[in-house]
Amino acid sequence: MSTKRQLGASGGDASDSGSGSGSGRDKAPKREVTDRCSNEWIPNVVGSLQTTHIPILSPNKNNASAYRSEQYMLGKKAFYSIKLQGVVDHDCVFIDVDIGKPGKMSDDQILLESQLLRRDDRFTEGEWIVGNVSIPLMNRILVPYTQAPLNMTPTQITYNVAISKIREVGLEAIVKLKGRWVCLKQPLQFREDVANVVEACCVLHNMCRLKNDEIDPEWVVDDYENDIVFPPIASSDPASQARDKIAEGLVAARAIL
Repeated sequence: MSTKRQLGASGGDASDSGSGSGSGRDKAPKREVTDRCSNEWIPNVVGSLQTTHIPILSPNKNNASAYRSEQYMLGKKAFYSIKLQGVVDHDCVFIDVDIGKPGKMSDDQILLESQLLRRDDRFTEGEWIVGNVSIPLMNRILVPYTQAPLNMTPTQITYNVAISKIREVGLEAIVKLKGRWVCLKQPLQFREDVANVVEACCVLHNMCRLKNDEIDPEWVVDDYENDIVFPPIASSDPASQARDKIAEGLVAARAIL
């Protein structure tokens, strides 16, 4: 039931080669998410990665327990859910989504099973996507340092502050998506097309963002306090070295300002 899509400017599949606004966005120059982050600047960041729960009614399947998480609360009780993994750009526009994995699946499992890291046509060498501590540090994915703050160097702390500001862009996109399309906050009927419903909401969200149709602030409710955080799996050495170099460069750039 999982859906893996690249979303273009008008919400269409970004892999489409025909003319139109969807392909036009692919050809447009990339702007970094860090355009939004004042002086906390990390170069070559093209997306903020977020994963969130979409509540569903109890699946009538033998593996229904996979969709139920005791850690995901709707009101005051555990609920069934599927997950939406999304990458958003500087405008809170979804450029890649993976929809439909069971709610119990960890964020790092979803990432590793998705097509995101295999899309060389979308993310080129040297570009980064920023995620949270529930996913591993790896090629193309930057995450915060996870040791206790008292054990961090000033360079690592500066880097984590910059990463948190970039992550806010992804969090903002999810909050606005659910604020505008309130059906994503209520249990959806579990059917084979439930992932298509969620994807349609992402497409319509993109269209609203690109038309500058702002959401009413009263619709926005931040529900992230209930999302699951899993321990990350081991980081790769090359990615760890690249992160250290980025952190050192960030501090050096700030010293010049």
